[in-house]
Amino acid sequence: MGRAGAAYRTNVQLELREAHAAARDAVRAEMDLLSVFGEAFVRKWELFEVSKRAPPERTISFCGPDLGRTLNESSRLKISRNVAPTAAIFKIVIGDGLSVPRRV
Repeated sequence: MGRAGAAYRTNVQLELREAHAAARDAVRAEMDLLSVFGEAFVRKWELFEVSKRAPPERTISFCGPDLGRTLNESSRLKISRNVAPTAAIFKIVIGDGLSVPRRV
């Protein structure tokens, strides 16, 4: 990375700041199932959304991480209604807020 004295070079410092800002934005971003995958894909694969026990405000999730690790009651019911335990060989869960959006 190189250094100029005790500090990183300017271009490295700017790249680090950009990566940090992108990571912060990703953690606070909400994922919209239809805009990410498209209506046809969602319908074909019968995708549905569930929510954690933590309220939608991301800062509360950071302060109470246990609430973000478990599903709320309505989501548990939705899963039990929509997913037959013996019908699927595997299930895929997609979570938002932990990945930086890919640049095109």
